[in-house]
Amino acid sequence: MILGLLFSKDRALQLDACLASFGRHVGDVSVVELVVVYSASSAKFLRQYEELARWWDGKARFVPEMLFRSRVLEILGSAGKSRAGAESRFLQASLWRKAWPAASENLLDCVLFLVDDTLFVRSLKLAAVQAALRAHPDALGFSLRLGRNTAHNYVLSRQQDLPTFENVGSGILKYNWTRADGDFGYPLEISSSLYRLATIQRLVPQLSFSDPNTLESQMALRARQFSRKNPAMLCPENSVAFSAPINRVQDVYENRSGASPEWSTERLAAKFDSGFRIDVAALDDFVPSACHQEVELSFEPRAAQPTGE
Repeated sequence: MILGLLFSKDRALQLDACLASFGRHVGDVSVVELVVVYSASSAKFLRQYEELARWWDGKARFVPEMLFRSRVLEILGSAGKSRAGAESRFLQASLWRKAWPAASENLLDCVLFLVDDTLFVRSLKLAAVQAALRAHPDALGFSLRLGRNTAHNYVLSRQQDLPTFENVGSGILKYNWTRADGDFGYPLEISSSLYRLATIQRLVPQLSFSDPNTLESQMALRARQFSRKNPAMLCPENSVAFSAPINRVQDVYENRSGASPEWSTERLAAKFDSGFRIDVAALDDFVPSACHQEVELSFEPRAAQPTGE
């Protein structure tokens, strides 16, 4: 089983698209226990998250952020225990409206990090990703956002060299991140990569962080401690997910993002309240040139139920 940890702030419409594209393209969503840790800066955004929590009930657990570091450590600390044996205060807390699904009888052993502007664009089986990590103990993780197609670095606004890939079968590539350029040399990130749960459970409690951005930056600073034992990373031939940085919701770092008023959180919140959602099918088989890429979004009316399972 895989713990899916998805972070979101003031982006209900984009979060819905992340979840919808995940359900549309991941062929084995039942192997994932998906937890959404959300933060809302206003009553309007909070109301929209509460609506999404009802919308996605049974497919994702929505947990208010509160104290971010404590919440993340609580979730990670509870992961990896069987449902029958878990005595964690977190699993029994009132924030869980239902018990973990029956699939949780199986132990969690990997964690998939996601953020709300992540979009999935082609099919994958997470069980195969998990199996690849087991088969390659020298791999630190499996990036869903990298591939032969990601020759551009959006953050640095430049081309980046592709590493020397080894094809290990089933459409999976392996490379040495310790000698790689740009995004390929940035192995610890939280937008769309899967890691062994034990690795993250050992690493994250050592870090000082207060939000998703500082969590990632602190993880990235510790990457070199894995360079001898885990110098490899895995990724698909072509990335199956990418982040669409059309707006920015934090001021911790001045990350590059789109600046069009059309894509502001306020405009997108108004779209949500008008009964629209992002049409994720319009991005089926899209091949991004970078793991972050601004794209034009199209919208459709929200149906009675979310797409995907």
